[in-house]
Amino acid sequence: MPGLGTREGGFPGLRGAPTILLCHGYESSRGELLTLVSALQDHQYNAFVFDFAAHGGNPGFTTLGYREADELRSALDVIAARIDVDPQRFGVWVTT
Repeated sequence: MPGLGTREGGFPGLRGAPTILLCHGYESSRGELLTLVSALQDHQYNAFVFDFAAHGGNPGFTTLGYREADELRSALDVIAARIDVDPQRFGVWVTT
């Protein structure tokens, strides 16, 4: 993600299927969303998950939303640029 450091993310799924970007909650990580990822895939959705700064294996610190909004925008840009994603068919799921 430009300007925010590199993040690892997962994107298993079907070419052209609707895509959901999943955001974990505070003091959580993408690993806690794997059951939801599986359920979405069972219903023919793609799921993109990543860890925010200071979560999972990522260094840094949390800003309780301020910089995380930039991380989310960067993740959306990454998804929209993929040739296997329909940019008219993706959304965001935020957990708390």
